[in-house]
Amino acid sequence: MKKHLSEMTLEELWELFPIFLTEHQTCWDIWYQEELRNLQRLLPAKEIVRINHIGSTAVKTIWAKPIVDIMMETKPDSDWTTVKKKLFQSGYLCMSEDSRRISFNKGYTENGFAEKVYHLHLRRDGDNDELYFRDYLIDHPQTAKAYEELKLNLWKKYEHNRDAYTESKTDFIQKHTQEARKLYGERYDRSSKREVAPALSKYEPLWKALEEKGGQSIRLSFEEIKAILGFEIDHSFLNYKKEASQVGYQVDKISLKEKHVTFHKIN
Repeated sequence: MKKHLSEMTLEELWELFPIFLTEHQTCWDIWYQEELRNLQRLLPAKEIVRINHIGSTAVKTIWAKPIVDIMMETKPDSDWTTVKKKLFQSGYLCMSEDSRRISFNKGYTENGFAEKVYHLHLRRDGDNDELYFRDYLIDHPQTAKAYEELKLNLWKKYEHNRDAYTESKTDFIQKHTQEARKLYGERYDRSSKREVAPALSKYEPLWKALEEKGGQSIRLSFEEIKAILGFEIDHSFLNYKKEASQVGYQVDKISLKEKHVTFHKIN
């Protein structure tokens, strides 16, 4: 009979769940969107400040572990007891917990990784350095490649030692997170008027158009989007489509065959 995960030693867990990196997969964003909708159905919206796709799977240009990292920030006075109960009911397991943070995972089984694997990071509003680091990697391709090279070098060295692998990335992450906070300022500060950097996104007219149109679902053809923006959408849209959440929408579907994008209102 196989051991339950809770009965395994740390070394046994590292052996069962080794570090593994792969090129970026388009399915990761789909998995994130699926789990985002699941979390939005599961948890009370009044308690949630924001939910974001973080980590290397949110950066389209670099290799990553095939694990989708999600950060969920709640109001400072939210009762996490109820949140934890609902997450457990949805299949999440608690990885670590203290008074400020709780980490969960889903997709870890006695037989190894499931097809879809998630790490969910529960935080209080404002505890969100990972958002700044993610945005910095997206906006600075050379830094992203340097981070990728670091991870690839650490992969085989610490394939069965997740703690050492994580610790060896810390200095790099801290350095560039500090640079990102200086660069982006109050991008994710709720006290500021907007969470999207005003001068950095060329898609801002599109988000304004969504806000003005309203409605539960909005479908725009590529030509309609071109008319709004003054240019055709390109590959960078995949990096910036998350900004739609700042006006209450998310990208539900991009159809290259039918040449349209469908946006769905976040309830």
